Amino acid sequence: MTAAIATVMPLLAAATAAQGEPGGGPAILWKVGGEGHGAPVAADGRAFVLTARHELIAFEGSTGRIVWRSTTEDAAGETAGSTVVSCGRQIIAGDNTLTAFNADSGERTWRFNPPSGYGPGYYLGSRHRNSVFAGSPAARVYAVSCSSGALEWSAAISSAPKTTVFEPVADDEVVVAGYTTFTEPNVGGVVALARLSGHVLWRVPFPRPENAALSTGATGGPVIVGNVVIASSANGIVYALDRMTGAHRWLIPALDRVADAAPADPDKDFRALAVSGRLLIVGSLTGRLTAYDIESRQRRWTYRSANRGGIGLRLRVVGSHVYVPYVDGVIHSVNADTGREEWTFGTWQDGFLWPPAADDRYLYLAGAAAGFYGLRLPLPARQ
Repeated sequence: MTAAIATVMPLLAAATAAQGEPGGGPAILWKVGGEGHGAPVAADGRAFVLTARHELIAFEGSTGRIVWRSTTEDAAGETAGSTVVSCGRQIIAGDNTLTAFNADSGERTWRFNPPSGYGPGYYLGSRHRNSVFAGSPAARVYAVSCSSGALEWSAAISSAPKTTVFEPVADDEVVVAGYTTFTEPNVGGVVALARLSGHVLWRVPFPRPENAALSTGATGGPVIVGNVVIASSANGIVYALDRMTGAHRWLIPALDRVADAAPADPDKDFRALAVSGRLLIVGSLTGRLTAYDIESRQRRWTYRSANRGGIGLRLRVVGSHVYVPYVDGVIHSVNADTGREEWTFGTWQDGFLWPPAADDRYLYLAGAAAGFYGLRLPLPARQ
């Protein structure tokens, strides 16, 4: 164990005491120093998380004991990707490449470097069945076998230079991803591919606004809900596209950023997306978190942080909770049904820029400056 991760501090007694306070914030079970990077994943009682220096660490969920730590052996500098995926007994880390480790031992089992293109680890997306899917800054989508690391298919989605495909998501039939071509201004859209073959089913650019100087790159999602694919554009508009044809079905307009006194460029808004039941949860650089009924597009609730900071690029829904990383490095827990704040955790010095992982008992966070945390969730508030 290096000096950077020198001390594990189980705080089980404090956590037990906190369990006696229904409706309070989470209690710290353990903390391990270091430089966390990206969103952890929880599996089989362990938390798996990247560091900023090309390492993947497996923590025992209840104590913070380091079970193993392994390196991706990618290039010097900071870790390129920010996603970890659990797939069977494989834990797959996105760095510059994709690297898989045995979940029990930390032994490296395979490494994927694409024969065409580069950088699949930058935008490692979701898994489906025995495959993981990755975008890349080389305008490609990759499907890779979880068990062997073999390339199942690779698809180029654009011939335009400087096109990046972001984290794909998949179901039984399709793989969908947002993409951006970095021109002046940036333009983007959504692409759908057949899950088994990688054949491009459709590619739909986001509509250009009347002001042609405004960017329309992909910024949130996509998420698949029933027969639609939902994604957001850099101008703050959320679009729903037909899952099989790409036809436009509906949209949610951009927020009034002037009314929100947003500190950033009033013509841009990056809106992270998540789904809770029949609600679409939408973030914003204004700091506003909004839930819309997916069928009617009616707003069900709005949450606004008191500090008026912007919301980061990823949300995570677990049960009835939405975990919201703000760009000031503080995690907010918001009730998915009501929009009420349940608790916040961290300070601007901690760097909790990615959503936590959760299992049945605990929550796991990675802070760029604060290191790694295991939290015990609070009891529900008394009625």
